[in-house]
Amino acid sequence: MRVCLAGWIFMLVSAVAAPPQSPYRQQYVGIYGIVDRIEFEPNEQSPQRIRIHGAFTVPVPMSSFQRQPARKGFLYFSMVPERAASTLKDWNALRAAAGTGQGVGFGHYWVGGPGVGGNPYSALVVTLHADTAAAAKPEPYPVSLLDGVVKMEKHEEEAAILPTLQEALRPR
Repeated sequence: MRVCLAGWIFMLVSAVAAPPQSPYRQQYVGIYGIVDRIEFEPNEQSPQRIRIHGAFTVPVPMSSFQRQPARKGFLYFSMVPERAASTLKDWNALRAAAGTGQGVGFGHYWVGGPGVGGNPYSALVVTLHADTAAAAKPEPYPVSLLDGVVKMEKHEEEAAILPTLQEALRPR
């Protein structure tokens, strides 16, 4: 009985003391990017839309964890009233990250809807507009991650993505 109790105590202490791992993030981050600047519309006091300028990699439509190559441009989103609180929290975090060079992840990779083969989920589909795009239509801001906007880690999948984002931002 003592060995069993000691084993349970060890497992409990190990679980509590161990730092959280990132498999959740690798599986669920929809958009990775380095944010140069943001623009709120109509204004910062009551934003209804946001243009997020920088370099981004977004999911390949109808895929499982495949990403489009990192490109410079902007994402254009509108507020979804049912998710206003989480969206504003994300938008403020993106504003704080703007211009810092810090890689961030935001938006949930998996979205509900008709998926391939009856899967109830599919990959997030967003448009990365070229900086020169004159007319763009805002898309609904994606569902936020449980942790909101997250800083990119320098290990595993994110370690390979960050240099591609930095390269996309370099002047040509």
